[in-house]
Amino acid sequence: MCNRYATTREHVPPRCFFPRGHREQLITVPSCPIHNSSKSDDDEYLRLVLASSITSGDIVRDEIYPKVKRSIKKAPKKIGLFKNLSPINIEGIETGTYQVDMPRLLRGLEHISKGIYFHEYGTKWLGSVTPIPPSSSILRLDTSPLQPSIGFSVQQLEEKRAFVEASGKTIFASSPQKGHNPEIFYYQILENQQFHHKIFRLVFFGGVPIVVYVGDSPSIS
Repeated sequence: MCNRYATTREHVPPRCFFPRGHREQLITVPSCPIHNSSKSDDDEYLRLVLASSITSGDIVRDEIYPKVKRSIKKAPKKIGLFKNLSPINIEGIETGTYQVDMPRLLRGLEHISKGIYFHEYGTKWLGSVTPIPPSSSILRLDTSPLQPSIGFSVQQLEEKRAFVEASGKTIFASSPQKGHNPEIFYYQILENQQFHHKIFRLVFFGGVPIVVYVGDSPSIS
């Protein structure tokens, strides 16, 4: 994406998402070594947010959480990733809520989306990429930085999110699920010829769906 020489391969999603035993035929795309190594902290943060969703599957409890705990034990300052951490009770279950760094989250999802685009079509995507995190997956959203980050007003974001949550599974029903480790990650693509854009559905950790609108700007070979 940066036009430097691509001498390494970047995993899409990041390799840290995949526990041992779930690394069959991982997707990789060309990358320069600078960007491949510099985003490891952002990769870990993205994994943390998606894995802590209330909709994630049992694999998170059994295999992802232990990795997160070991990481925090090794570097205790990482507990600071949970900003404004506070307890909450949901339907009798004691859990917690924290403030998500939305620009950082959206940046990580954009990287994955552009990697998937390159994997599918063999070209760079330099146009708009707009991830829509579902409200059921993140308990506290700081919406103030959203508009400059994604180009939508908060009202437009909520309208798109409502559409996604109401019809997401329906509109993707005929789209094949792709990915060799679906319990960790799979994706679907819907190509909308009428509106000249594509919609990606990225599903993480057995139950955390993210819908991404890929705009109508030209791709670059």
